[in-house]
Amino acid sequence: SIIAYTYTVYNAQLDPATGQPKLSIQTKLYHNGQLVMDGKPQSARLDKQPDWTRLNDHGYMQLAPTMAPGDYNIQITITDLLAKGKSAVTSQSVDFEVIE
Repeated sequence: SIIAYTYTVYNAQLDPATGQPKLSIQTKLYHNGQLVMDGKPQSARLDKQPDWTRLNDHGYMQLAPTMAPGDYNIQITITDLLAKGKSAVTSQSVDFEVIE
């Protein structure tokens, strides 16, 4: 199975040279609170946006056919490489269930 997810990033800092943000995205997958997949941070490849202060993006995660049924949590962490301080990193997660 494949999980599709979407997210919106608000008020990312824009590069003065390009007018676009520089973001890093990392996904993690947990099963019953235990980390089962730790994705490497990757540069965001954003499509052209109508409003660069409100970025809409998406991703996909392939689930292994051997995944045990149960409760899972996918966590998306966005790092704004142009921002400073606490506002440079944000994270959100969502729960889902794998059934037989």
